[in-house]
Amino acid sequence: MDQVTIGAYLAQRLLPHSGDILRTDAGVRRVLGALAQQNVVTVYTGGLEPVYAIERGQHLVAAFYRNSAIHHFVGRALAELVLLSDPADRWDEAMRLRDQLKFEFFFPDKASYRTELSAELQRLDPGWETVADGRAVLERAELLVASRVLRSFLDAQLVVAERLAARDPRGPVTEKEFLDECAGVGQQMLLQGQLHGPESLSRELFSSAVKLAANLDLINPGGEELAQRRQAFAARLCDEVSRLIMIDEIDAARRREAIGVEP
Repeated sequence: MDQVTIGAYLAQRLLPHSGDILRTDAGVRRVLGALAQQNVVTVYTGGLEPVYAIERGQHLVAAFYRNSAIHHFVGRALAELVLLSDPADRWDEAMRLRDQLKFEFFFPDKASYRTELSAELQRLDPGWETVADGRAVLERAELLVASRVLRSFLDAQLVVAERLAARDPRGPVTEKEFLDECAGVGQQMLLQGQLHGPESLSRELFSSAVKLAANLDLINPGGEELAQRRQAFAARLCDEVSRLIMIDEIDAARRREAIGVEP
């Protein structure tokens, strides 16, 4: 994300931020240097300019730093995701997402949530309620955050949903064994490029996803009707992750264009 664009967005919403530090290369280097001292990032200095990367095994720590700030962007991320659904279904989708992520983020009451999300959608396009091509709206947007904010949470939910869908609905789900299964299959999915990054494999995220599944009555043994609902839950997560990937692709293409590289 472009730090100037982020700063402008936060300033528009009158939110506190450290944008002044991150507006300059020197400020960014100071922050990265502090993270390097904590062994969260590593720096390579053997070339023409330093190259920074998250230290091996420190992705969950880096995710903690990220998560301390992303609550400012949750509404924007949800607005982007909602825009990629059918116009007639957008409010229902917004409320479903609120329920789906209630174990990950604090949301205001439904009326306040609706007001705040409407304001985010208005920033993206004043005609958002009826505009048919949500992708075109996102392609014009100066800031896209949905993949960065939501991907690890929805990835973890997807792993849990798919493992539930693969189970015999008549069998019990023992949480520890099930979480171990999610961790193992999740690692496989990560290596196959189906998940965004190691932070998606957090046991804490898997645990929250299991709480969500229990809240949706998808854990206790049942019959064919339970199997169908588990399959529907997995299909819904697959669709949501696909939309996040689309948003990430739009953002990546725009960044390549900004620096003069053909997509």
